Amino acid sequence: MRITDMILIFWQIALLGLLFFSPVTEKKIRISLAGISGGLLMAHLIIEKSHWQMIPTYMAVLISFWLLLPRRPTFAGLSQPLIKKIGLILVIISMIVPVTLFPIFQLDQPTGSFIVGTRSFQLADSMRGDRPIQLNVYYPAKSKSKKMTTYAAASSGSTAKGDLTSLLADSLVSHYDLIKTNAYLDAAPHNQCEKFPVITFSQPENNSQRSTFQLAEMASHGFVMISINHKAETAKDRFLGSTEALKLSDSQLSNWQQDISFVLDQLTNSDQPDLVTISAITDLNQIGAMGFGSGGSAATEALIKDTRIRAGINLDGPFEKQLASETFNKPHLSLMATSKSDSTKPNQKTAEQLTDLTQLSHQKAGFSLGEQPTLTLPLANHLSFTDLAATTLLANDPAADPFDLYREINYYSLAFFDKHLQNVIVFDNRTPIIASAK
Repeated sequence: MRITDMILIFWQIALLGLLFFSPVTEKKIRISLAGISGGLLMAHLIIEKSHWQMIPTYMAVLISFWLLLPRRPTFAGLSQPLIKKIGLILVIISMIVPVTLFPIFQLDQPTGSFIVGTRSFQLADSMRGDRPIQLNVYYPAKSKSKKMTTYAAASSGSTAKGDLTSLLADSLVSHYDLIKTNAYLDAAPHNQCEKFPVITFSQPENNSQRSTFQLAEMASHGFVMISINHKAETAKDRFLGSTEALKLSDSQLSNWQQDISFVLDQLTNSDQPDLVTISAITDLNQIGAMGFGSGGSAATEALIKDTRIRAGINLDGPFEKQLASETFNKPHLSLMATSKSDSTKPNQKTAEQLTDLTQLSHQKAGFSLGEQPTLTLPLANHLSFTDLAATTLLANDPAADPFDLYREINYYSLAFFDKHLQNVIVFDNRTPIIASAK
């Protein structure tokens, strides 16, 4: 909860308690109380902007103004003490619950040495009917730009209109413009004399479950992160990342894999200005692929099919098809959820490969248990790999801290790609942040 939110909420709770049970008759006091409420409301709107979680509090301000009127209407039934108590309790609950369950979160500052820049643009694959591919790129920047990228801009993509589910989802995330990503919009890329490894990050189009926490962190450590919002063939596909029960069909998996390869092709062949700028700082001999949920399946498929990709990470996505039909000898890491609150579980083939995260953390020679380990994250569920875990407490295991899980996910992802794309071993034998909560 942000500071002006807290001040306004707690002031309204105290004021309504006073007005419900101790009528204020002195005109000067009524004016002063109304002035304080109005002043706090204005300060909140100016400093932190309005957002839907505060609507009950805005209504409470109007109620307090009404109660402070010198000759307000009275209703006999509302004068009963029990009715007043119940009413006050309901008002307090309505003010506190939304801002608690759906906080305006602030992601950790990136820990790397580079400033992070972002650019968003769209490509079209003419060989597949001008198939649109939305890209959000995070990269090492030379200096800060004038404007920080908002979370809404970082999550941009085409939006389906007229879909009730879409409208509801859009209303719940309307406050995303208030959330900063710790990245700078259209910042100048780092010195073009220095080349950085490039990693594609796959996720479904229009999916609100972004992984901004990971994109910014990895870019700050010297990786060019190209987030690909894959086109959803059906309305149902828009939420493919939300549960492994909705898996990509063979044709969809192939389409998403081709999206990844197309983007890599464009890094060398496109005359699109933004992509040319990004290409100038990328080392195309050091390419990785990763993704979340069904995007993780696509990343694994791309690792197998595209010879340019050297290593890949699958974030809690199904990859039974690859295990059953493909043999690949490239480095591949799978980070899996284990929380009992998660409805998605790895199938038997995947479960047989599971390696306990704590055991791996004590291996001094980074990922020495093999080049294709599957790690489990205690207390993590499927949504722990996305910003949605910070967006609402409802997405988490009750015992989990989403930010601790973000740090774990970032730690192992960075260690893996540092080793396989930069030949740097930074993996140590520390105890995982969340091990004690297991």
